[in-house]
Amino acid sequence: MSIEQLLVEALAHYDIAEPQVEFIRHNENATYKVVDASAERIVRGYEEATGVSVEDKFIEPFLAMQILLFIATHYENARRREWFGDGVSRWCNEVLVPLIE
Repeated sequence: MSIEQLLVEALAHYDIAEPQVEFIRHNENATYKVVDASAERIVRGYEEATGVSVEDKFIEPFLAMQILLFIATHYENARRREWFGDGVSRWCNEVLVPLIE
């Protein structure tokens, strides 16, 4: 069974309507970013239900704030984990720095 087939089979167990899979890196484990393409529909559904328009430019800052909140609330334990430094570096490169630029 190929990696792609394994991903499709694994994702079938989750409530992800339209998974978009992106390979991130391979060290001891292959790492993939999975995004639900239906997330756009969630935002649009919120707009329809509330009558409040959500500008796409505000979604990324809220993602960045969630990441910063995670780091702040888990720092004491997470900083001892092997993955934490790589995670912070990745979050900076993929979310925080592009947001600032």
